[in-house]
Amino acid sequence: MLFRSVEKSHLNLVQISATLDPKLGGPVTVVENLSKYLDQSFNHKLLIFGNNFYSEISAFRESTFLNNRYGLILNLNSKIFKDSLANADLLLCHGYYLFSTLYSIFFSRKSAIFIMPHGSLEEYQFSTGKLRKWIFDYIFQKIIRERNVTFIVASDQETLSILKRFPWAKIELVGIGVPKST
Repeated sequence: MLFRSVEKSHLNLVQISATLDPKLGGPVTVVENLSKYLDQSFNHKLLIFGNNFYSEISAFRESTFLNNRYGLILNLNSKIFKDSLANADLLLCHGYYLFSTLYSIFFSRKSAIFIMPHGSLEEYQFSTGKLRKWIFDYIFQKIIRERNVTFIVASDQETLSILKRFPWAKIELVGIGVPKST
């Protein structure tokens, strides 16, 4: 199980998500279910770059520029966001090609970073926005130097896709945050 080797109750875990809109489907459900688990096991904060359509999820929220889906927030100097990231022992980012992911990794001071790409690194995703994705990958490689980055995925196929792009990657295959089917 993810986070099995750490003393959870003493760690500050910050979870990052772009807009929690029910129209976005699966990744939003994962954030919702994972938040409930993390609230019970960690000193946990959820930072949302955009809107939160789930009133039962306790979160800190910043508005995004023109309600963009990439997590580009209006207030780049948000004290609550910067302080939360600077004091986090663990960082968990939902999504890969998002400003919220770069911003969070840049302002976090600890080295333990977990990224749930939610399929954004699958082969079929590379057909659109190639320049934006190339720029993102370049910046990502620069800011993760000497950081302990682990990708969290839900399938063997996603593992293979990530290893094609990042042969050095540490990957955990888990079903955390995903409801079990009956």
